[in-house]
Amino acid sequence: MITLQPVQSSTLAAIGYNEGQRLLAVEFASGDVWHYVAVPKHVWQGLSQSPSPGAFYARNIRGHFSGAKQAPPPERRA
Repeated sequence: MITLQPVQSSTLAAIGYNEGQRLLAVEFASGDVWHYVAVPKHVWQGLSQSPSPGAFYARNIRGHFSGAKQAPPPERRA
């Protein structure tokens, strides 16, 4: 499990990173959570330090890394 930290963005709600696995987690404002694999640490640092995380995501992550939508946690399933 990756701990997510909230971000100021109209597109993204929270982000997290597992350095050992190079796994990036992105929670969108919609509540969907995606995991992206083989993400270098410098990309994570850029995302986490960006004044506009949503724009950084659109320019540097979406379409550049393989990602998969995650199932919602049991407490969020209807």
